[in-house]
Amino acid sequence: MDNQGTLRPQKICWQMACSLGYVYITLRRFEEAERLFYQALQACETHFGTHHHDTLHHLLCAGNCFLSQGKYQRAAQLFQKAADTCAKVLNPGDPWALKSRLLLALSCTAMKRDNAMSLLQQVANDYKRFRGPESIETLDVLYTAGRIFLARGNFQEAEDMLQTAYASHIRVFGWENLKSVMLSFTLADLYWRQQRIQEARHILEATLDHQSSILSSPSSYPAKPDLVAIFISARLLHVKGNMGEAKSAYQDFLTASHDAPSSLASFQHAATEALQRIIREAPCPPRLMTSPESELNSTGE
Repeated sequence: MDNQGTLRPQKICWQMACSLGYVYITLRRFEEAERLFYQALQACETHFGTHHHDTLHHLLCAGNCFLSQGKYQRAAQLFQKAADTCAKVLNPGDPWALKSRLLLALSCTAMKRDNAMSLLQQVANDYKRFRGPESIETLDVLYTAGRIFLARGNFQEAEDMLQTAYASHIRVFGWENLKSVMLSFTLADLYWRQQRIQEARHILEATLDHQSSILSSPSSYPAKPDLVAIFISARLLHVKGNMGEAKSAYQDFLTASHDAPSSLASFQHAATEALQRIIREAPCPPRLMTSPESELNSTGE
């Protein structure tokens, strides 16, 4: 039996440790997750060396653990180590090499490093080049990168990425794929932030029409289409400036989606943020007029 066969039981244990580590991350038991990831990483480095794909896998797992905690400096160090290793032994288009550079770029953007946005742009271009312009990996990277550029106010870069991902996602996966809807409302938000109200309304109205079509036909939709339609309706009201109706619609969506699948988490987060913004920006009610007697009492007369 060769070395790989001899180590197969150990490899299974290391893989299980990694899976359990992600469970601990979900439960926010980070110290236990770190311990498991590092044990698996050290075992792989001992048995396979630093250049083996199993070692790279556990290196990225450990980095993700720090990324989940907001320990971006530590995460970046591990992702940089993985990216440097990949650059020595793998071609630039290898999935491990791409993943390492993507995670490094994400940790750098979280720390707002000077080169972070150019690094993220390069990684997005690399995914298009090596994985294909319409692969699911490329479209996910374009969506993630587009949202980051949008949050930073880099509207042109965000629009280029989000428009590409939006058009390709609908063409390849159709409207029944939830990511298509997420891309549509993210692109609408981009237009909205630039005061391009008509474009934002157009894309939301088109999305709502497609949701209505899904509601009227049998579907294998991964989330409840009626809930998605409520959210899009709320966003459309918000864009139109109907704040009172938008507030009620967001509240209806959050109430109805309380026990919804985790696939709706992005919509719930967006609805919560929108509600907070509406409440924060609402005009203060006028001060109630007081009676002459109360005015006199307040002055002690």
